[in-house]
This record gives sequence, C-alpha cells and structure tokens, in this order.
Amino acid sequence: MKTIDILGSCVTRDAFVFDELGKLKVNEYFARTSVISLYSNPISAKLDEIELPSAFQKRMVYNDLTKKFKKYIQKPLSDYLIIDFIDERFRILKTRDSYITRSKEYIMSGFKINRTFLPEEERLKLWHEKAEQLINDLNKYYPPERVILHKAFWQDKYLSENGQLNSFSDAEIAKNNVLLSSYYEKLEKNIEGLNVIELHGFVSDEKHKWGLSPFHYQDEYYKEFIRQLYQIIDLDH
Repeated sequence: MKTIDILGSCVTRDAFVFDELGKLKVNEYFARTSVISLYSNPISAKLDEIELPSAFQKRMVYNDLTKKFKKYIQKPLSDYLIIDFIDERFRILKTRDSYITRSKEYIMSGFKINRTFLPEEERLKLWHEKAEQLINDLNKYYPPERVILHKAFWQDKYLSENGQLNSFSDAEIAKNNVLLSSYYEKLEKNIEGLNVIELHGFVSDEKHKWGLSPFHYQDEYYKEFIRQLYQIIDLDH
C-alpha cells in the first residue's frame, strides 16, 4: 500500500473512494487553505477555540491558522504528495503580520481575531511570492517523482440529475481558471520532473455527493484520476 499526502481540495480527496483495489491510503490532508496563508506566520490558536461540530472541519481551520503544513513538509511521512489549487478560490484575510484563508469553515468557526480583507489586486503578486517558498521546500524535501500536480479546473458544463448536459452561468469560472493556470504553471516551470495529472473531456455532476458545483465532477473523472495515479506510482490495476 502506498501512502499519500494531499495539499489541495475535495477534487483530489474524493477520487480515493474509487481506489477499489485498496492500494492507496490518504495520510495527511491539508485543505481549505491557500499558499498565501500556509507560508505566513503561525497564529496562536487552540483546537477547542474553533467552534465547529466536525472534527475534520476543526482540524482544517486549525492547520490553516497554525501553518502546520510548513512544518510537516520538512519531514513528510508519506510516499507521495498530491497538490491541487482549487481551494485558492477563497478570499484572504490579513491579521497583523499573517494571513488566514477565509473558508466557509473559518467563517463558521467563531475564531476571533482582528483582521481585514487582502485587496484582490495584491493577491496575485503575494501568491507568487509565497509559492516561491513552497517550491523551495518541495525541491529541498521531496524528490520530484514523489510530487504529483493535479491540474484541476472549474468546469463550465454539468450533467443534470436526469442526464442532460447543461452550462453554468457563472462568470467566476473563467476568471478562476485563468488564475489556476498561472498557479499550476508556476510549479511546472520550477519543479523539474514532477508528475502531472490533467484530465479533459469531463464535466460536473448534479448528483455529486457534495451537490452541484463547477468543481464537483462526474464519477468518471475520479476513476480516470485513480487510473493515472496507479500508472505514476507503478501499481498493477
């Protein structure tokens, strides 16, 4: 069995439901977080200060606040790290000398700290600055063949519950995909030899277990993802 860490979102984590041979195990999962937040200064927080009913949600907010990934990456415990940037869709909060990802879970958490919004016009420059630190750590602590970039994007079409192909009417889709392209390109250009999974020809699905969203895909997407992951890891399937 191969162990996997994920720095990303449900678009990667959901695929492991389709590991029908049980040859993969997700170890650490860092979600609801932005590279801007991950590579800023840790914020003092206690787990019981985060008022969420789900242990998973509490852990995600806590990891974002305390910047756990930045420490973990120095001594990773799994065989592979998969990265996607779908959770970069959240806005960023600035607090003193640090940043927080304003996920839905953070909003509901009740965690109290003075903060302001990071202006969107400053975000891209700051993201690329912080991404340099992520890239440096990846190059330092991971052989490139152990890093897998999942180039996941927002879909502009979806299958309805009755199987009809419909289009989303959301201007944010194209905007977010332009940003995602620049984020993924940053890693591809600066980590020589990393693995890439980029799937085409799939759409979102209204019957997805988390509901309709441009990044909640049809089952076939995740099955193909697992098939390609097996190829990268050189597992029989």
